[in-house]
Amino acid sequence: MKLAGCLAAVAVLSACGSGTNTGPAVSSGCCVGLPQSGTLVVGTPAAPPTQALIPGDASAYSPPPLPVLTAVDLAAAGGRDEIAFTVQGDGAVGWSLRVVSEVVPYGGATIAPVAGESIVQVDLSGVTGPGEQPRQHVDPDLGRVVEVVELPAIDSIVQSFIGLRADAGAVEVDERAVDGGMQLVVSIGDR
Repeated sequence: MKLAGCLAAVAVLSACGSGTNTGPAVSSGCCVGLPQSGTLVVGTPAAPPTQALIPGDASAYSPPPLPVLTAVDLAAAGGRDEIAFTVQGDGAVGWSLRVVSEVVPYGGATIAPVAGESIVQVDLSGVTGPGEQPRQHVDPDLGRVVEVVELPAIDSIVQSFIGLRADAGAVEVDERAVDGGMQLVVSIGDR
């Protein structure tokens, strides 16, 4: 009887635990629709090797070159702000977007703060970048995007941080074919 009572008490106390903390919720009107992630297929990805690979034998297989992030363009389109990440080459590029409270670059690099009330981090993986220095992209005609800071590739990961004005609205992600490649288009505007 005492054992049954103890087990019942443990079950009740366990059910009253603090639960899982998933981090702070986004309380502003920013960024409805985040986080998001996916894969952008560019060109014709290479087929996997057809022969069994021997460990340590580098001559048996050399991986194809990674796709290259060739441009980050900002534009106003249909009442929304668009950031287009243009990738050329052949392969599959993983991508993810999420709201962050501070800029924490992959690999520990240090950059200047990103201007804006809210920050959206864009990670592209399986890609190389065009330069070795951070690049700032600004378009004064945009209503919601303050700036985009693009970091150089480290370990085939390119990060960008989008600084937004307060209440930037909903975030949508789309793919667009362009001459010689594909674009990952991040569109920010009214819900």
